[in-house]
Amino acid sequence: MRHDSRSSARTLRFWTLSSAACAGGLLSVLSATAAAQQFAYFAHSPSGTPGAIFIVDTATNTKKLNTIAVGDMPMAIAVTPDGTRAYVTNTSSDSVSVIDTQAESVVATIPLSSAPEGIAINPAGTRAYIAQRGAGQVSVIDTATNQVIGSPIAVGFSPIGVAVTPDGSRVVVANSGSNTISVIDPSGPTVVNVAVGSGPEAVAITPDSDRAYVANTNTFNPGTVSVVDLSPVPAFLKNIHVGNNPAAVAITPDGSMVYATNFGSNSVSVIDTTSDQVIATVAVGVRPVAIAITRDGASAYVANIGTGATDGTFTVIDIATNTALTPIALAGKPQAVAIVSLPTATPTFTPTATPTPIPPTVTAT
Repeated sequence: MRHDSRSSARTLRFWTLSSAACAGGLLSVLSATAAAQQFAYFAHSPSGTPGAIFIVDTATNTKKLNTIAVGDMPMAIAVTPDGTRAYVTNTSSDSVSVIDTQAESVVATIPLSSAPEGIAINPAGTRAYIAQRGAGQVSVIDTATNQVIGSPIAVGFSPIGVAVTPDGSRVVVANSGSNTISVIDPSGPTVVNVAVGSGPEAVAITPDSDRAYVANTNTFNPGTVSVVDLSPVPAFLKNIHVGNNPAAVAITPDGSMVYATNFGSNSVSVIDTTSDQVIATVAVGVRPVAIAITRDGASAYVANIGTGATDGTFTVIDIATNTALTPIALAGKPQAVAIVSLPTATPTFTPTATPTPIPPTVTAT
């Protein structure tokens, strides 16, 4: 809901706009590893006009000239594990845009209904799960065909945030209107609902797939992040006090820390997952609505929507020190952010020496 009070919740969100390796042990070694370029994709949602994706090169933190046109009010981005596709939910267009991240262009538009919002992709990269806020359902897209498959899965009221466990066994949905999360076993599918805090809008899952951290956006003085045990039976564990109106959460690749953006406090709370205590509070830009962490765990990128006619910004947090760079202008209203990691070199095997001929076997007579 990304707001300073419950009454302005959805209105504000929409209208502020808003090692060397041997081959056969003898002949060759891996001569080049796959280096990767990382980009931050920010969803810009101007009121009344089609949305766009802004691309920031994380090596220089500069915005590329190319922007990618998507549908109206893009609100969430999910990237396939190989980094080649990004899926963007267009809430007002009732659709999902599929982006070829290498070509930086839309290659498919998938029609949906009922205000699609949150989206997540399974670890295999074969399924995308979309929260349809207006219908209280989750739809599933086959990423090979970019078609909706099966029947929608009923969850709680006004679902927004979605995450898939790293082992792929469960899909977790934050139901902002029900004050619950729905834990889905996609093989069934079966659904277990767990009560959390007020207005849950975002969810992140630890690398071991055991815990979910949920941002309860309607909470303030203090705000809360709920911790839910996902194994073996989903169960609420505790609330962690953070800043006002936590809007988004992300977890470091090693699972040691959770980063929660506090929309109402212009800050990010850093939670140690061992103690479930806040160990740092980092000042960022105005009204931080979304956060993503680079694959190497070095940096967190925060989308700050700003206020009124003021352009939004993004903030980069150094995770090693939990210090932030000065917010950088985006000339837009970023509602979501995701990290795209693209390989820039392909591993190749090359001979390292001329192989020594193996003498023929001699049989004694």
